[in-house]
Amino acid sequence: DFLKKWKMDDAVLYKAVSGAHRSDERDLGSPHAYAGNYQNETGEEDDFVAIHAFCRGLEAASNKEAFFKEHVNITQLTNYLCANAVVQHWDSFSKNHYMAKDRPSNQWMAIPWDVDRTLGDHWNWSFDRYDLSPFQGAREYNGPTGWNRMMDAYWKTPSLRKLYVNRLSEVLTKFFTEERLYPRIDQLARGLEEIGDYDFNHWGKMGGASSWQAAVDDVKQYVKKRRAFLQKEIGRSQ
Repeated sequence: DFLKKWKMDDAVLYKAVSGAHRSDERDLGSPHAYAGNYQNETGEEDDFVAIHAFCRGLEAASNKEAFFKEHVNITQLTNYLCANAVVQHWDSFSKNHYMAKDRPSNQWMAIPWDVDRTLGDHWNWSFDRYDLSPFQGAREYNGPTGWNRMMDAYWKTPSLRKLYVNRLSEVLTKFFTEERLYPRIDQLARGLEEIGDYDFNHWGKMGGASSWQAAVDDVKQYVKKRRAFLQKEIGRSQ
């Protein structure tokens, strides 16, 4: 259904699963080695030829810019990375994403999955973090689930890094703003009023929030602080 919606009915789709945190677009040596790290969602269960060829090509390419232009939907990947950055999806570098190859263009794109460790969540179980690097996922900014080879190669390519910084700056100016998001958060919160107290009392104070209404305010604070932090960080990169 997802592929049909995006007019990618004939795409090759792989789900990056945990696999000892090796689902990070690295060259694993042979197609069968990908079986414990990816799931083929659209073809034969044991067919990993396409993802193996992509990962091997990525690692072997001496000209990464040329490789990305030929094999990757750069616009889509740039938007994916910007979305990851603003919500701070740190649990997606070696799992929790899809890799899809669109057959007409033969270009790859990354698709998000399992975006629960976001919006202030952190691997040390605090829920008030907003200061992970906009380049989290690169080798020098790895976390408990490692780093991602495709993201690292993208950011180490000067022209692509500039493209990312410019696009992220645009996102922070036009889309990821308090003016745009606060009304939407309030709208969603109003939809929770009938069930919010019951749910909160049943499950307890997850994340240390005193109430679900306080948690709504925490999300707003995350938006404000994350936006300011990212603007400061990318300002240093320009």
